[in-house]
Amino acid sequence: MHRYVALFLKQDDTIEIAQSTPIATITPLQESDKQECFDARSDYTTPIWLWKLANSQTTITNSDKVEDL
Repeated sequence: MHRYVALFLKQDDTIEIAQSTPIATITPLQESDKQECFDARSDYTTPIWLWKLANSQTTITNSDKVEDL
C-alpha cells in the first residue's frame, strides 16, 4: 500500500496533515490522489510539502518528497 501525505500551514501558524486513501503499491498514485489531500484540508491553509509513503511507513525522508507545493 502507498499514499500521498501533504503538509499544510494554517493561519495560526500550526500545521495540518492530510493523506490520500492508501492503495495497492502496484497501482500508481495519480493526480486525483494529490487532489484528495487538498480536498481533505481545512479552509485557508497553505500547502507546503507532499510526500509519498509506502506500507506502514511512519518516518519521512528526503527521498519520500514528491514536490514542494
